[in-house]
Amino acid sequence: MRKRHALVTVASAAMLLVLGGAAQADPAGAPTYRDLAGVGSDTTQGVVNGLADAITVGGVKVLGSYDATGSANITTKDPATKPNCTIPRPAGSGNGVNALVASLDGNTGCVQFARSSSNNSANYAGKNLT
Repeated sequence: MRKRHALVTVASAAMLLVLGGAAQADPAGAPTYRDLAGVGSDTTQGVVNGLADAITVGGVKVLGSYDATGSANITTKDPATKPNCTIPRPAGSGNGVNALVASLDGNTGCVQFARSSSNNSANYAGKNLT
């Protein structure tokens, strides 16, 4: 009975953390721009946003997760050092992957990962998006 109660308590706390936290479309808090910027599907954005708030390296947040909806554009990197990283907000899985591919093809470093349910299909041949 004690184990079941503990499991329910942990599950409830996790749900409150994910559902009860402040809604946000872009990374909040310092640093403004993170080492790893991700875009794409709204299916997993809540989980990735939670991870982005919790994961730190040396006390510094490193994941930037941008929601599928919000402002028309997002800025994933500091404009002073990477002025071309203000891009149209990628809404959805396919657009997230397209933004990642554009970042890879252009060697811009604006997007490092995409939240996507798509596989590494023929549309992205040679990209090794795994």
